[in-house]
Amino acid sequence: MIKIIIFFFVIFKIFFLTNENSNAQIQNKILANVENQIISSYELKNKVKTVLVLSKQEINQKNIDSVKNQAMRVLINYKLKKKQILKFNISAKPSSLDRYLKNISLSFNTDFNGLKKIFKNNNINFELYLDEIKTEIAWQNLIVS
Repeated sequence: MIKIIIFFFVIFKIFFLTNENSNAQIQNKILANVENQIISSYELKNKVKTVLVLSKQEINQKNIDSVKNQAMRVLINYKLKKKQILKFNISAKPSSLDRYLKNISLSFNTDFNGLKKIFKNNNINFELYLDEIKTEIAWQNLIVS
């Protein structure tokens, strides 16, 4: 009888812990829908951290709260611009992207790889940042044309 109780207890614990872990992993929520493109909580968190790191501010709750609305507006504009550049098949010129990244890197007294390392050390998705930069450069090209 004790073996059966222990068995059910172990099964219950395994189920409970598995369920608890799966709930903990579901952290990426849809925050907004912009022209059929979603903005996720992951994107917002990444953008907030990007803004703080690039402006050389400490990542703390006060600073996060102060830039959160700005970051959300930037993401909404990014999604709108992205849709338009895809519609008109416009892309960023590699030379413009390289020049922009070089200037950002120099502001941190580093190179491209050093900039990627700064993002990695702050748990920021560098690929999302690159896509935002490419979109902004392509948007400027669209406006000029």
